[in-house]
Amino acid sequence: MAFNWRNHDDETIEYHFNPRLTIPDAMDLLQAMPDIAASARMSLDGSIDIRYGKRPKETLDVFPATTEVMGDPPPALIFIHGGYWRMMDKSDHSHVASDMVQSGVTHISLNYDLCPEVTLDDIVDEIRNAIIFIYKNSAKLGVDRDRLFLSGHSAGGHLTGMMLKENWVLHGLPADVLKGALPLSPVFEPEAVIHTSINEDVRLNIEMAQRNNVLA
Repeated sequence: MAFNWRNHDDETIEYHFNPRLTIPDAMDLLQAMPDIAASARMSLDGSIDIRYGKRPKETLDVFPATTEVMGDPPPALIFIHGGYWRMMDKSDHSHVASDMVQSGVTHISLNYDLCPEVTLDDIVDEIRNAIIFIYKNSAKLGVDRDRLFLSGHSAGGHLTGMMLKENWVLHGLPADVLKGALPLSPVFEPEAVIHTSINEDVRLNIEMAQRNNVLA
């Protein structure tokens, strides 16, 4: 049976939406990720911290495909890290690129500013701007702009879903600028977060949560 958070009290919602409560070594795993990612970067060629916007974290990393098996220029997988919109960094996830580049796909890892310094509305705007930047600068980045794919985990999964709702024509891009997407463990209904301690940082209200509901 599917879990519908709307049918439960705040304590139950917290239990189901806060992985720190259900994964005993969650913090140990999170603390290990930067070292794992740094180790991967040692074996990856890449361009780090390419700026796509003016805010502090509006940067991206590009790890080029190491084989032409998928064509030249290669397709790109754009990856959005998780962290409940309030933590983590693209530099903690560089290891995700390893299999992609060996398969002939250029891996582009996005950073974005975090709550509470910015709002969820702001973050969605940043991710949209990043995709526009990648499309318009595809030649410089060395990727095929007609083969852009998107994926993200947790908060990144939510942001992936929001990009699937976007009307790209309004921004001068093809309606199908994203040729495919894979949201991983997404929080498609941010309103649930209002009922958890996570919202101390994310600071959602009902209106903002509803604007950013992927399922609405």
